[in-house]
Amino acid sequence: MKKYQSILLISVLFIMILFFTGCVKGNYKQVDKKIIEIEKPILDKWGKGHTMIFPDNSADEITYFDPSLEKRITGQTEFIKLLKPIENKFAIERYEMLEKVTIK
Repeated sequence: MKKYQSILLISVLFIMILFFTGCVKGNYKQVDKKIIEIEKPILDKWGKGHTMIFPDNSADEITYFDPSLEKRITGQTEFIKLLKPIENKFAIERYEMLEKVTIK
């Protein structure tokens, strides 16, 4: 279970990166909408056990930190090796996107 929680952390980090990128450009009003537009289909596929959706949407030079792992994961190839064993081995019936937080 801890592995799944850690992998979901990727999603949160992805959202934060998108949020701050939009904020730097001064486009505050459209940031929330754009994040959800990008993130929802990814989370929908993740919930069906399609773990490769995250590497497919990550940069080649991704770095992934997980306290349950001996060392960090560096690069898309290593990230795929982490996620491939759990591909299609779980399902999430539902999830919620909780209240947004706007940073000004």
